[in-house]
Amino acid sequence: MIDTRKLKVFLTVADCESYTAAARKLSTVQSTISHAIHDLEEDLGCSLFQKIGKRMVLTDEAVSLLDYGKKIESLMEEAREAVNPTCHWGKRRFTIGASLSASLTFIPEVLRELNECFPKCTTSVVTGNAPEIMTGVRSGHLDIAISLEPEHEPQLDFKPVFCDEMCWVLSPLMPWTEKPDMNDVAFKSQRFITFCQDSYTCRLVESFFKKYRFTPQSLAYMGSMEAIKAFVKLGQGVSLMPAWVAKEEIDSGCLRALPTGSDDLKRRWGITHRKGQLLGDMEETFWRLCQASIHNKSIEGYPIKTFPIKIYEQPVAEI
Repeated sequence: MIDTRKLKVFLTVADCESYTAAARKLSTVQSTISHAIHDLEEDLGCSLFQKIGKRMVLTDEAVSLLDYGKKIESLMEEAREAVNPTCHWGKRRFTIGASLSASLTFIPEVLRELNECFPKCTTSVVTGNAPEIMTGVRSGHLDIAISLEPEHEPQLDFKPVFCDEMCWVLSPLMPWTEKPDMNDVAFKSQRFITFCQDSYTCRLVESFFKKYRFTPQSLAYMGSMEAIKAFVKLGQGVSLMPAWVAKEEIDSGCLRALPTGSDDLKRRWGITHRKGQLLGDMEETFWRLCQASIHNKSIEGYPIKTFPIKIYEQPVAEI
């Protein structure tokens, strides 16, 4: 029996002649490629590649497999489209739910690459707050969402993609250049701007304040991270947000990021979908691309942890 996903990895390595290039093309890590090829070699009882210089060259046995593999891949595409004309490999609409922050930062890059991988698919992004996005996923109006881990959603499944951590974000016009002392009267006198009330992020911030017995003299709530950044840039307050959301402003010097010194402000982002829904090639590719893109948004001192993607987590077709 040949695992079609391992076969896809084999075909990609054969095309790229490199594990590293294949990993980049499939938006994964080299170890995943190596394991897939090793497993396929074990299944078939033969070696598939030999390293010559920097190239991974097909063995004689692999040359035969390559021909059959391309035929199998073509037949699988035809079969999927025949059984379901709206499947990932044919013409299909794929609707993603995302927060405004995600839509304005890493999602555009993800969509560009996703459209290159699935040129026949019409992809769209619906931006909204967490309750709106979760409602869309539950109802089926959204295929999946890239979101913070939902709370109390028994009808939904969540697969973690990455974990971020909020930090202090303030104007460079302010005097603090290292972790602020939360007992500092001058710091407490600043207006603290946070995401809208009743949101998960707001509750996380309020819990953080409560734990450290920090009571700001002035507190403001806003409906988007973009609005918060605009006020903070003008020196109108201080905020807590993940550094990647403000990467452009931090890199350009418009905003300053400072550590909190706490582990209480970590958040998990991931793919949210209906319970029992099988994730196909397109959802998996989206998952990988999100991880690759968010890595490009990380800032020194504020790392983003990603979670391993289990390529073969879903049942796969056997041939």
